[in-house]
Amino acid sequence: MNNLICETISSTRNKDKINIHGYIMLKDKNRKNLYYWRCEKYKTLSCYGCATTLLIEDQHYLKKALDHNHAAEASRAVIQEIVANSSQEIYLYLPSHDALRQSIKRICHINIPTEPQSLESFNISENMKKTLDGSNFLIRDSTIGYDRILIFITVENLKQLEISSFWIMDGTFKTVPIIFNQLYTIHGCVENENSCIMPLIYTLMSSKSEECYRRMFQNLIEYSEEQNIDLQPQFILTDFEKAIINATQAEFQNMQNKGCHFHLVQNVYRKVQHSGLATHYGTNEEFSLLIQHIPALAFYLLMKSPLHSTNLKKTCQLRRSGNIVRHLPLFPPSLWSVTDNIEHAFPRTQNPVEAWHRRWKILVGNSYIGVFKIIKEIQKEQNQIKMNIESILRSIPRPLQKKKDRECEIRI
Repeated sequence: MNNLICETISSTRNKDKINIHGYIMLKDKNRKNLYYWRCEKYKTLSCYGCATTLLIEDQHYLKKALDHNHAAEASRAVIQEIVANSSQEIYLYLPSHDALRQSIKRICHINIPTEPQSLESFNISENMKKTLDGSNFLIRDSTIGYDRILIFITVENLKQLEISSFWIMDGTFKTVPIIFNQLYTIHGCVENENSCIMPLIYTLMSSKSEECYRRMFQNLIEYSEEQNIDLQPQFILTDFEKAIINATQAEFQNMQNKGCHFHLVQNVYRKVQHSGLATHYGTNEEFSLLIQHIPALAFYLLMKSPLHSTNLKKTCQLRRSGNIVRHLPLFPPSLWSVTDNIEHAFPRTQNPVEAWHRRWKILVGNSYIGVFKIIKEIQKEQNQIKMNIESILRSIPRPLQKKKDRECEIRI
């Protein structure tokens, strides 16, 4: 059970409400001392955020809470408490809810430093270089020309990354500070009796150039060597961005790149659209099936059953001299083939990372936020990841997977 004591809120309509992490929750039901709550915006925003508390000596202790699809509004909880506890005479003289909310936000931001407007003016404080429990977290702060890279990782995360046979990497551009271009994360598989893919490295980058990606890996390898940790991933799964593919191949010699199968299918259909064939694809079943054969080639056993020229012809260029020139493919079959993924039992897509991106967007709330806020959110996320790793290593049973998800995995 969580030791967090949840604040109950007085309601003007005498309804039971509670404040959990800045979210106002309505009482759904209770069974003896076990109370079930749901987000007050479950109708207006279709939010399925919910929580369970245990009532002990008139105090609600948080037992479980599920994520919301919107940002928290702690100021609303404070305003509601003020209004509910005010007499009718005082209520008439209270400022509007918007004015009260702005006043609360101004007070909350008094101790928060002013957001930098450029990379050069950004200085990170010592407390933001640590995790919430005081461990080293910001391992490198690199500058490449006008670009800047901040790498956040703990030694424990690095150890888990060392023993993970595959890495999944991707960046999010929607929930990043204005002065940075992306938050790039490296995910690994933490295994024991249970296993889970989770973020282990967080990198704020002002560019997505190959040079910046290479510097990120160089800093990571350098720091791991200082900690006597050898990073030698067997497979690295990314999208089809050439900059990151080239960078991984340059810095990890004994590694095999793998492209996300979902992105492969997506790119094939985009090519159909760009070629003006979308209508034909949607109305001609035979043509549609032929196009679907292209991403299906990813499941063909290339090494064990070579493709016959009668079934799949290579694209060649015939010169005037009669010589045939074979151009190397931009993305070789070994990159987009999923046979290794199936054989070694690791994901064919970046879906675990995309799921984390959706969760991260819920936690952060805004699309473009301040750099100090996002670092604080990364610190909180790392604290949660630390607890998740401990749970897996201690073999604490995970929640039972939904039936439809289990059946889907069996079919795959």
